Amino acid sequence: MPQPISNSVSRRVGALRSGLIAAACLAAAAAPTIAQQTQSLKPPAPRQDPSAPVVLTVLVMVVLAGATLFVAVFPSKRGHQD
Repeated sequence: MPQPISNSVSRRVGALRSGLIAAACLAAAAAPTIAQQTQSLKPPAPRQDPSAPVVLTVLVMVVLAGATLFVAVFPSKRGHQD
């Protein structure tokens, strides 16, 4: 028994709508790639001397390591009922 015409048309419209949505998503995903290829991208120029102050860096590292060791050896206050 043949199916009603309205059901067949409904399926075709649904398939067409899905295809259009897929094509729109593909075009939206490709747009940044196309735009990126047309512009020449350069990294920003540094504003300051790239070398960091060594003494301050070592001092911060020592303070953080000391704090970590202090917390690691700090006794826990757990009792026998925990």
